[in-house]
Amino acid sequence: MGVSEIIIGLSGNSVVHRQQVLEKAFKTLSLKERNIIKEETENQRAFASNYDLISGKNYLDECLPAGSEILDKVKTLVAKIEEQRLYKGKGGEIMRGGVCHLIHSLCQAKIQFNQTELRQFFETLKENLRHPN
Repeated sequence: MGVSEIIIGLSGNSVVHRQQVLEKAFKTLSLKERNIIKEETENQRAFASNYDLISGKNYLDECLPAGSEILDKVKTLVAKIEEQRLYKGKGGEIMRGGVCHLIHSLCQAKIQFNQTELRQFFETLKENLRHPN
């Protein structure tokens, strides 16, 4: 789940979750910082516009360029999870949801895949959808 959220954030697609993220960010501010933002609408607009600027930019190519070792590890993460049979036992249900979310975030980030990777993602999704939970 963490890798999924990092991929979504780096790709500039976190704008989709803008309201949720702003609420969480607001809760983490100190009381003094919250009061400053609450009291002055100009500060609220500045905060929101800075967030829009940062969250809408695609940093994925800078952080994970095509062909990089880390990007390859992320792309093969689903296969490694299946090899280690992490769908079984305690936490298997959570792992299935996490894998589906990872595939979703990789696609939302518009990362390029070869046919083998796409076929494996499709089979994984099909298997996870077939599972009763």
